[in-house]
Amino acid sequence: MSPNKRSLLSLTLGAASMIAPLAIWIILTVLELRRDTTKASQDGMATTFIWMPLALIGAVVFGIPTFVLSTRRTKAPGRVAGRVGVGLALLAVLLAFGTCLGPVFLAEWLR
Repeated sequence: MSPNKRSLLSLTLGAASMIAPLAIWIILTVLELRRDTTKASQDGMATTFIWMPLALIGAVVFGIPTFVLSTRRTKAPGRVAGRVGVGLALLAVLLAFGTCLGPVFLAEWLR
């Protein structure tokens, strides 16, 4: 595989690794906005034990191939795309770890 194709594939996989955490953030934010604030919420355990691991698995499944494809040291002009893909994969992992508290604070900020 040529270095340019490898960098483009790394960028594509890095962008794909963002899909699961962002989708889960959107779902949890919408559910939090629709929830009645006067009742006690029991969603903390579901978020911690179901949604966060799901987001983390989605980020890691595409993130590991992104790292593997971008680790080769070449002097090809398309290396920047591979580095951007790795940055997106790292951001996806950070979003997955932030799933526990992030959507709740985002929903409170949007109210």
